[in-house]
Amino acid sequence: MADYYVAVHADNIAGARAMNLGDIVLSPGFNISREELTTLVAHEARHREQWAVVTVIGGPFAFPVAYAIDDFFFPGSRNHFERQAGLESGNYRHSGTGPVLGPAQFAALCVLAVIMVVALLGARHRRASAKSRRGADTPGTGTDRRIGSG
Repeated sequence: MADYYVAVHADNIAGARAMNLGDIVLSPGFNISREELTTLVAHEARHREQWAVVTVIGGPFAFPVAYAIDDFFFPGSRNHFERQAGLESGNYRHSGTGPVLGPAQFAALCVLAVIMVVALLGARHRRASAKSRRGADTPGTGTDRRIGSG
């Protein structure tokens, strides 16, 4: 458990699970053997590595955001970060690998689809507006310069 701070608190925000925040492990306190604790710490150490890599790629909030999104669609033992860290060492019971598509996930996907459609329509509208402005700024466009005799 070198280079770790383990905070044991009954009102852990992760509930009955341990939670890794970089070099800090939050735990509700476990009545487990030293061997099980060593295994759990190894699991959390793999999360520490994940946190470091994702932080380098996407910044300091990238890992918590990526983990939360993954856990929303792939909860518990389906979570890709948990699978990579080792389900057995994290005391997870295997319950499938595919996504969970309940009402909340379906609603989130619908909201994402609406946002994408609105963004695409907005971009199309901006391009059309810019094109029409360029056409209106061109000298001679829209005016009749013929001189008629009469």
